[in-house]
Amino acid sequence: MSSMLPLSNSRHFLFALVLVAGVLSSCSEPVLYESNLEIREGTWRAEENLEFSWSVGDTTQWYVMELVVEHDAEFPFQNQYVKTVTRFPDSSNREQVLSLELFDDVGRPFGKCRGENCFVTLTLQPRFKFPQPGEYRLSLYQNGRTASIVGIRHIGLRIFPELKK
Repeated sequence: MSSMLPLSNSRHFLFALVLVAGVLSSCSEPVLYESNLEIREGTWRAEENLEFSWSVGDTTQWYVMELVVEHDAEFPFQNQYVKTVTRFPDSSNREQVLSLELFDDVGRPFGKCRGENCFVTLTLQPRFKFPQPGEYRLSLYQNGRTASIVGIRHIGLRIFPELKK
């Protein structure tokens, strides 16, 4: 069961603005998919997952897939491990563990910070094609050092066509 909520109030305006600005600067073509999820009370529990789902019709187009992570400036770790499960239209699944790099080796955030909130855009796949048309689902599970990770506030997923070169 997912306990994440869609963005809904003015407190989250800055996060939404950063995400929209990133999309507008990333490409001039329409976004295939974009969703932003709030992690309740900034605490991501091991049993909670983030669910993103979208439909694909064009398997000839090249795409880019990114995560936008809002985290506390004082997040206690350099990175956060997540387990991803991608469900394809044919019902097959692909699992992998990823490291979301939030800070460099000396503790500087990779993204931009405003006060106590930092925003970082992480490219999951820089250039790819969907292998089949239909419904896709990406589930993210925190795979950290503790059962509850404090300091991750929002995660957004966006998928957009690669700019033509």
